[in-house]
Amino acid sequence: MYISFMRAIIIFLSVLLSTVSNAQHCNCDFLINQEFKNTIAVYELPNGKVVKNVRHDFEHESFLMGIILQDSADHFKVSIKHDMMKVQYIGWLKKADYIGTFTKDYSGKLQLYTNADGKSKIKEVVKGMNGMYKVKQCKKKWPYVEVTVDGKVRKGWLNPKDQCNNPYTTCN
Repeated sequence: MYISFMRAIIIFLSVLLSTVSNAQHCNCDFLINQEFKNTIAVYELPNGKVVKNVRHDFEHESFLMGIILQDSADHFKVSIKHDMMKVQYIGWLKKADYIGTFTKDYSGKLQLYTNADGKSKIKEVVKGMNGMYKVKQCKKKWPYVEVTVDGKVRKGWLNPKDQCNNPYTTCN
């Protein structure tokens, strides 16, 4: 009985550690969609204990934003804070459509790349999109984004120089 219990613990810890160790280090800016009104759990480890529940402070117009530090299959390790406050929390968020970014240029042709590299091929060109791009992955400083324009889903790697995670300005 004791050996079976210990074996189960070892298997559980192995799976948990492999999830965290498979995470890729990165450094992508993000924000939480300003229209998202629910609470978001920040976990100690992917699917682990909740260390903090956060939400936008609509009364003071202080929105959640931060940096993605690691990318795993279903979670991002983040440093998250309200834009008007200095207190930040580090932990894991489940990947969700409310995690996103804006772009600097709403009127031009935004290029999305096939790889997280400005020398890679252009996968998509998005014209005149002024909404939030959903962040699906992070590699180095490059977010892999998804956006729907005119009923068509467009996906690709967004050059960090085109990104803006400021909820108040277009970063121009």
